[in-house]
Amino acid sequence: MTYDEAKEALAEEKTVKKDARTELKAFDKEHKVKKGNTDDLKEKVLKKRDKLVTAVENSESKIEELKGTVKKLKPRKERDSKYSYPEEMKDDPKAQKRFRASMRGKAKTAGVTTEEYLKDPEKYNDEVAKAKKKSKDKKEKKKGKDEKKDKKSEKKKSKDKKDEEDED
Repeated sequence: MTYDEAKEALAEEKTVKKDARTELKAFDKEHKVKKGNTDDLKEKVLKKRDKLVTAVENSESKIEELKGTVKKLKPRKERDSKYSYPEEMKDDPKAQKRFRASMRGKAKTAGVTTEEYLKDPEKYNDEVAKAKKKSKDKKEKKKGKDEKKDKKSEKKKSKDKKDEEDED
């Protein structure tokens, strides 16, 4: 069964259910049944009504089955992705997520929008490399400052210890 066939079958079954329901309503109206109260009906009439009720219920269950079938057979929409993934990432959503994050990060370090970066990544690779080098230099400078602070604090601690010893 194809998607279109399943869709048509669903539409047909919906009309069957609608017809069965109208028949049941007409039957109830004819025999003065209100809200499914069938206590006053004779056995013959009750059997007829039960057949109509089961027809409606069967139709409803068939509709539910067909809805599931239609959902399974529905073709997937192809969307244009703004990212072009390498072949090894096509089936791995986690790898794709990491790839997108890295692209956004590179675009940010290059100082351009993600869309601009994705149009021509080679154009901005030099800017990304320069930015990485700058950040590396800043880290080294900061590291040097931290070392100086550590040395100063060590000297201060040793001086404090000497002062305490002298007081004793």
